[in-house]
Amino acid sequence: MSLHDTMAAKAFAAGKTSDEFSTAAQRHANASWAFALFTGATWYFADWVWALIPAALTGLSVLKSVSSTTIASKLGQVEGKNLMSTPEAEDVESIIQAYGQEMEKLSLSDKDIPYDLGLLPFPKSKIKAALLRGIEAVDDPNMIEQLKGGYVSLSDWQDTSLPREDQLAMMSTELIAIKADLEKF
Repeated sequence: MSLHDTMAAKAFAAGKTSDEFSTAAQRHANASWAFALFTGATWYFADWVWALIPAALTGLSVLKSVSSTTIASKLGQVEGKNLMSTPEAEDVESIIQAYGQEMEKLSLSDKDIPYDLGLLPFPKSKIKAALLRGIEAVDDPNMIEQLKGGYVSLSDWQDTSLPREDQLAMMSTELIAIKADLEKF
């Protein structure tokens, strides 16, 4: 697991949200501009040697901004906020059916979890959004439980190019977020 994945998992466990990290990223970006201006002024009025100090602070602020943005993105994925587009009502059923068919194929195979993320018929975020819309729209308690089970099973789909321990760590982190989502229903 990369450093940012580890930091995102710890932040999620501590109850931090992607919005908090996005705000921090913007704050660090603003500080970077201020330090850059101060670096220029120091270089102009003093000497380039003295300008190295605010230049180092500029670099540090840029690094913090990029890091905060990366963690916000990873938390957004876990929170399901990276939905580029929410599926239309007519697409919800086809997305859920395609996901169900893929789950059925895997249940008949010998493959162990985690399953390869690349085998999903749609991006994970789109399937999450479709399942949540399906849960909201359906009145049948049995169907709601099946949709919730499918939603929980989404944590079983991970990037299999990562080391197994990283995949399992991401599964557990994602499962916590998924269970929190389902508490609303």
